[in-house]
Amino acid sequence: GPGHGIVKQLEPAAGRIVVPARHGRRGGGSASHLLLSDDGGQSWRVGAVASYSPSSECTVAELGDGRLMLNSRSNGGRRIVSISNDGGLTMASSGPDPQLIEPRNGCQASLLTYAFGPNRQATLLFSNPVDLQQRTNGRLRLSRNNGQTWSRGFGYSDGPGSFSGYSDLARFANGDVALLVEAGASAVKARGSPAISPQRAIGFRARRHASITRASTFSTGGLSGRQRWLTFGLSRSAAIRYCTKSFDPIDTKSTSRSSDSIVNAAAGTGDM
Repeated sequence: GPGHGIVKQLEPAAGRIVVPARHGRRGGGSASHLLLSDDGGQSWRVGAVASYSPSSECTVAELGDGRLMLNSRSNGGRRIVSISNDGGLTMASSGPDPQLIEPRNGCQASLLTYAFGPNRQATLLFSNPVDLQQRTNGRLRLSRNNGQTWSRGFGYSDGPGSFSGYSDLARFANGDVALLVEAGASAVKARGSPAISPQRAIGFRARRHASITRASTFSTGGLSGRQRWLTFGLSRSAAIRYCTKSFDPIDTKSTSRSSDSIVNAAAGTGDM
């Protein structure tokens, strides 16, 4: 599935490239682990492995105190969260997070460090389908305290029962955020059918002190759609031009307001 690596900004191991990955276990099953590089990607080694089993497709983020958070797909209806205190060499803890629901058969998700804040706290964004049965109810959620608590967030699915699958988040240098997500009309019919589950790019435009507002989207199916999104995503100016039609991500009945930030919106309690 989609995903991204990170470069550690804080000690320990500032400058280390960290890539989330998974491997198969002898006898069956899989486990999440980290790939590490301390020489700019010239050489790699296997780092920490999530001790909680099973774990699968995963995503990683750096916390405000330099720790790493590995967030993994599993099959118990809750995301598996593993913490490394030493830059990804070992895991200090690993287990399900009761706040982060996913389908019981699991689904890839995305975790992003949006900003480092005061008191060694990081602002994190997390996207995934929040439903125990199906890949539906895609939501973007926010934590301002290193992932200890998460907001209810707001939904990016088309509506009740619509398909929402794999996703990936990225932040641009100017504060804009992009979300690439599988989307479709039906959560039941869409799985495994590229024709029914095209990719959708959703832009979140930066406004006033890294305040971000959800913007317009486009949908397209197949590999060409993914390539098109990546091309536009690599160009900050293109992303800014694209994100021109903003609307309130909290109140879906109104398209007139555009001042709510993504940080405030992801913390909102409006029904979606």
